[in-house]
Amino acid sequence: MKICGANFEFFYNVDASATLGFVCHYSEKKIMYAGGFTLSRNVLEAMKGSEVMTEGRMKRLTALSEETYDQIFYDLPHASDEGVGQILETLTSLPPPALDVLLVGYCPNSAVMPPTLKRSPDGTGEDSTIAFDVPTPLYSSATNLIETVEKKVFFKGLSIEHAASLIQIAEKRNYKEGETICKNGEIVNFFSIIVSGKVKANMQRLKIQAVTPEVTPREDMKEDDDEKGSHCEEASPREREEMEMETFSVVWGTGDCFGEEALIFGKAAYEAIAATDLEVIQIADSDLQWILTGTPVRSRIQRVHDMRAEFMPLENVLAHNSLLSNLTRAQKLALEMSVVVETAKKGSCIWQRGDDAEFAVILVKGKVLFPNAIAKLMSGLMKKSGTMMIKNEDMKHNYCPDMFTFGAFIGNVVKIRDSEGCNTNTLQAVSDCVYFKIGMEQVEEIVGSNPGLFLALGASEFVL
Repeated sequence: MKICGANFEFFYNVDASATLGFVCHYSEKKIMYAGGFTLSRNVLEAMKGSEVMTEGRMKRLTALSEETYDQIFYDLPHASDEGVGQILETLTSLPPPALDVLLVGYCPNSAVMPPTLKRSPDGTGEDSTIAFDVPTPLYSSATNLIETVEKKVFFKGLSIEHAASLIQIAEKRNYKEGETICKNGEIVNFFSIIVSGKVKANMQRLKIQAVTPEVTPREDMKEDDDEKGSHCEEASPREREEMEMETFSVVWGTGDCFGEEALIFGKAAYEAIAATDLEVIQIADSDLQWILTGTPVRSRIQRVHDMRAEFMPLENVLAHNSLLSNLTRAQKLALEMSVVVETAKKGSCIWQRGDDAEFAVILVKGKVLFPNAIAKLMSGLMKKSGTMMIKNEDMKHNYCPDMFTFGAFIGNVVKIRDSEGCNTNTLQAVSDCVYFKIGMEQVEEIVGSNPGLFLALGASEFVL
């Protein structure tokens, strides 16, 4: 992988947990980060002899210690004293060129560090920073700019001509900590990408307070009634929702972008303040309009604008979701540009049990439920499979809520990605509903490029 003009080659360390090591080659300098038992030839040969490791992988890892580096950073494994002692002995026996540039990072408290090994700095300040003096590669500034911009949802797939134009029109700008970047309601004239630092954005979202009585299934409900679209009793007239606006804050960091309103001459729906000293790349709205001419981005942004005008930004909806609220702003924006707004009438089914799992939903207005799910769970007819995630609930006490409301994500991404996956439960609207629909292609694009999100969602049927 190329990052800012440097070549990175990644590999899995030989360790109890899945951790990555890498070799980085930039200009004339080369460094390596590794850990665990990756450099232990005895361990590698033993694993090869036990047919746990292939010969090709053993040779690749063995070759790591034979290359020449300007610096090697190494973390010892979380292992027994005997195992740590074994890897320390291996490190001390490395040939002088490698031993001279080796710095040991993590080291268990029980380990006795040999005097021939040096520790790496353990602080985060300037005194603990190792700097390598390298000549600046030709066109490095242009390369860094293009690499920064091309990953953004607006600029994916830009042509060489477009990329060359970006170099001419993008400008860097610095803000001091506490400085206001834009105010709520102001016309946005620049699309901005954060190069370094953080931005604090103060936004408005719905504050929902609901009083919901217990919902019980109808007496004539049968176990398989949910296939026919049956539903729970009407909620008591005493049920009410009180909605008002509240201010909340989010923090955007390096790589995040904001100001997409510049594409449609929109107004900012937030106040943005530099939370730290800040460096951003800014592209003026007129230049942005010109460079995206002939691309589908303009229509996608217009659709996002229309959705926001009628409902609210997806980011505000996700602020009520315990997991999806942690997505980066770039991820949220990519998701917002992919979703479709759908409606469901009271009593209708969004999907039936047994249907192909083709999409997930994020609820914006109204209420939905899995008919009879509570009754099945309480009567022991539904197993606690551990696939349902609930905010503030551990995996031993999962349950299905009586209803899903604002901000709920409903859908099993594992089943959606599986061409033969089917819905386990019927999803039914208790009231007139509005929801964001995330199709199979969008699910694949989002979780396929964000493996951490895929692991967090797991096989959950919903996340609140």
